[in-house]
Amino acid sequence: MRPSLRQAPCAGTAMQMQASMAAVLDHLPVGVVLIDPAGRIRHVNRAALAMFGAADASDLVGKPCHGTLCELGCCSVLDPAESTASYEAEALRADGTRIDVLKSAIRLDLNGERLLLESFIDITERKEAEEVRRRSEARFKTLFEHAGDAIMIHDREGRLLDVNQEACARLGYTRRELLAMTLTDVEAADAPPAPPAEAADRPAVYATAYLRRDGRRLPVEVSARAFDFAGRPAVLSIARDITERLQAERQLQQAKEAAEASNRAKGDFLARMSHEVRTPINGVIGMTQLAMEAESAHEQAEYLHAVKESADSLLAIVNDILDFSKIEAGKVHLDLARFSLRRCVASAVRSLAAPAEAKGLELLAGVDAGVPDTLVGDAGRIRQILVNLVGNALKFTDEGQVALRVVADEVAAGAATIHLAVADTGIGISPDKQRTIFEAFEQADGSTTRRYGGTGLGLAITSDLAALMGGRVWVESEPGRGATFHVTLRLARPDAADEPAWLTRTDLRDMPVLVVDDNATGREFLLAALAQWDMRPMPAADGCDAMAKLRAAAAAGDPFGLVLLDADLAGADGFAVADAVARDAALDAPVIMMFHPARWQDVDDRLATGTLAAHVTRPVDPEQLSEAISKALNRPGRAQPPAASPRPAPRALHVLVAEDNRVNQVLLERLLKRRGHRVTVAADGAAALDAWRAGGIDVVLADLHMPALDGPALAAAIRRAEGLTGRRTPIVAMTADATADQRGRCLAAGMDAH
Repeated sequence: MRPSLRQAPCAGTAMQMQASMAAVLDHLPVGVVLIDPAGRIRHVNRAALAMFGAADASDLVGKPCHGTLCELGCCSVLDPAESTASYEAEALRADGTRIDVLKSAIRLDLNGERLLLESFIDITERKEAEEVRRRSEARFKTLFEHAGDAIMIHDREGRLLDVNQEACARLGYTRRELLAMTLTDVEAADAPPAPPAEAADRPAVYATAYLRRDGRRLPVEVSARAFDFAGRPAVLSIARDITERLQAERQLQQAKEAAEASNRAKGDFLARMSHEVRTPINGVIGMTQLAMEAESAHEQAEYLHAVKESADSLLAIVNDILDFSKIEAGKVHLDLARFSLRRCVASAVRSLAAPAEAKGLELLAGVDAGVPDTLVGDAGRIRQILVNLVGNALKFTDEGQVALRVVADEVAAGAATIHLAVADTGIGISPDKQRTIFEAFEQADGSTTRRYGGTGLGLAITSDLAALMGGRVWVESEPGRGATFHVTLRLARPDAADEPAWLTRTDLRDMPVLVVDDNATGREFLLAALAQWDMRPMPAADGCDAMAKLRAAAAAGDPFGLVLLDADLAGADGFAVADAVARDAALDAPVIMMFHPARWQDVDDRLATGTLAAHVTRPVDPEQLSEAISKALNRPGRAQPPAASPRPAPRALHVLVAEDNRVNQVLLERLLKRRGHRVTVAADGAAALDAWRAGGIDVVLADLHMPALDGPALAAAIRRAEGLTGRRTPIVAMTADATADQRGRCLAAGMDAH
């Protein structure tokens, strides 16, 4: 039933009632507006005046509701006679601004007039708060879904209430699957559990591990704290993947342990070097003293031989330390030039023949026929690698053999990859030590240094040098079964690479040759060397086998044209076999004896009697073998130069030695005088310059580091003085620094050689 007011019995009563109503409306906390049937504002209460920003009722009364309190066409109360339920709307204020209101309208009859009573509640602050909350929720949702960490919301019992996309991606589950799980379901069984729910009332950070759908572990660091989620207590857990951090921590720990191990190794190295350096120094001092007191030349020679051995040992230690220091400082530069690989190999092996023979070891070397001989590289450093590896093998081998094999892994037009392999029958290396032995200051066993000596830097130097040449180093070994060290080197090939004549000779094609050697590896290397000249080699393992094959070939009418015979055959001496061949008239094959230097006397005796046609020392150098074959067959393998007239004896020179070290002065003076030269010694650069100015000097040997004037300054002073005379005195620099940079500085200062 519509509200209505009965018509008043008199005008006074009606006015009183209207005044009373106005007073009541003014005390209401909501804005009230009375609108007549024409849609004009009839009355507003105080709350409405304040709400709409009007100073006085006259600012609103009499004006149309639409356009004054609301936008035209925007009000849902189009018929003033209709009542409406509450709804939210936007209202206009007197200053043109808008406010959000909760509006309702009631139709009533007042004194027979149909009016509309509208009430307004200002909800602007509430709407603003809702907007702030909506934006906050939107930001949270954006951050929640786009966070780089896995975020999970769970209740106090661990049931998952919400998860973000990163959590799904990290764990491998769909959102629906995760929301049907609990926190315990995703935690690894052996991982530290989450703190109790009550602990989440304050922020908690802990490390744990989740289990992915595929069974893999996901180590995480979780930050958890309690909060209100949709009106219920919950816990927000942010889990960060710490896989990389843990890996970095492990690597850091490994690096720390490696650094500590390196420091320990360096300490051990210094302690060893203190011993290694002092030992030969003591030997030099002690044996020198004994040599000075010796009464016989034989005794003195014995002591001096020991002095030389100690000095050689000390020099090897110093060279290793200096080389490694240069490599560590990045100051090693390769001196690239054309060189013969086979001559480099022969030189390295020949230098180690004496220590091999002293230990009773067989030292063998073979270069595959497919390996190019003329290459571009640092021959000195390659020789150093070979000496390091072969010398190391000899050091750790007490019986058996050491064999160097050279093959080509790849040969292209402009480059070749050369593979060096040194195999020994020594003590071997355990698998856990095979990687560390190439590190500085490391050896397979600290006791090896005490037993075998050395710096322990040789393999580290070899590894670094190989890396400089584009290669690498590795080892294959078993304890007690020897070791094989491998090195690859990437070397350039010159554009016009003519191989040496001895390597490509064709005059031996199809010649049958008997190779007599009781060492299988030695036979293999010799057979390969002879095959590259297209000869027809046949092996024999001992003297009996050799004689049988020689006689069988002669009887068949295809005798051997040559015999290569090892002097030290097992069971039968090689010289006895050579004697037997010489006595048998049916055997007319020239014999080339392969021997160790200790048997020179036996060789000389057979050469004198004609039993031997030629000889080569072991390890066999293929170039020397070619020369020996030519001599034995009386067929030179290369063109012989025309006979030269006898060379005159070298004339005696007046040599100026500029050297401040007394020992070096004596050494140089004695060596030069033994060769018939006259020597003047100057102890510093200034004295040397005065001696040169005195005249008569044929050549100057100048130390680079002297008082008064150093070597380069002395050379420069001499060259300036010579500019006035037109003559030039040869000046040779003397220094232990053999680098290309130092040589360049010497030449730039006016010196002629270094």
